[in-house]
Amino acid sequence: MTAKEWLNANAGGMTREESISACMKATGCCRDNVVRSLKLSKPIKSIQSKALGKSLADFRLVHDVRLKIRAGIKKYLKGDSLFTDQEFREACGVCSQEWSRYARDGEFDDNNDRIKQVLYWATPSTLREMRTICGLPVD
Repeated sequence: MTAKEWLNANAGGMTREESISACMKATGCCRDNVVRSLKLSKPIKSIQSKALGKSLADFRLVHDVRLKIRAGIKKYLKGDSLFTDQEFREACGVCSQEWSRYARDGEFDDNNDRIKQVLYWATPSTLREMRTICGLPVD
């Protein structure tokens, strides 16, 4: 496939530099040939076709630790599955400094409990069953 054919078929939605790099990788053509073909090919939809900036929702997905923990509870704590504190923190994708600040603030007390010196995350019914198995009082 020539650089011109590749660009016509695949470059939509990419910036100029993105399309040049991708075309070089896909076709093995040198940069000069790709740039020359770029001038001959149909116009590329540039960055204007992409959304400019980010939304508050995008920001929240990256920085809202409580949202990450809530999503982790919905996604991972099903049935009788259980995680140690570190395993669950890693599954939620939260660094340890942020984790200690938010995971223990009371909102998530129903989903974690310390049993035999280990902090576990699970559904409330699983935690009750674990306490029963270990002979600990069930609250």
